[in-house]
Amino acid sequence: MIKKVKGTKDYFYEESQKIEEVKKKLEKISSRYNMSKIITPIFEETSLFSRAVGNNTDVVNKEMYTFNDKKGRSISLRPEGTAPTVRMVLENKLLDNNNQPDLFYIANMFRYERPQKGRQREFYQYGVERFGKDSSYVDLETILIAKDILKEFKINKYELEINSIGKSSEREKFNKELKKFVEKKINLFSYYVKEKFE
Repeated sequence: MIKKVKGTKDYFYEESQKIEEVKKKLEKISSRYNMSKIITPIFEETSLFSRAVGNNTDVVNKEMYTFNDKKGRSISLRPEGTAPTVRMVLENKLLDNNNQPDLFYIANMFRYERPQKGRQREFYQYGVERFGKDSSYVDLETILIAKDILKEFKINKYELEINSIGKSSEREKFNKELKKFVEKKINLFSYYVKEKFE
């Protein structure tokens, strides 16, 4: 008998209904904030993810489901939703005429990870992507979306931590300081980290 692939799960009866209910609740909350639902292809050119996520990341090197199609092009099942969303926005010129799209997706993602409780190789991801707005109000509204989602699912104990990667000049300074720190302790790291250091 053929069985499901390791790291995947069959959803049926009550469980599949619960997933649909979760999706509907996420859609309802997103629409309250005038977000538009998008659907991107389940697979993309591999270069989209290697460019967006980084060639030297675990996602690209170890976790993507990648294959060559019949024309020899490298294709990957999507491991995350941001890169396909950005590709879609740019390819379809959704930023033309000063458009500032607020988008969300609920989609299957695929990563070749070690299956464990709460982590499968195929999973659903909800994401919010906002374009063209340079305002802290957008950040606040995005936090409020997350708060509404937690409230909807009766998750009352949580902690909000806000971080910023700063301006590019601040990131350059941070990267230099980080490299100095790591360089002093480079022998404590694995071969993999040493290889990625530069």
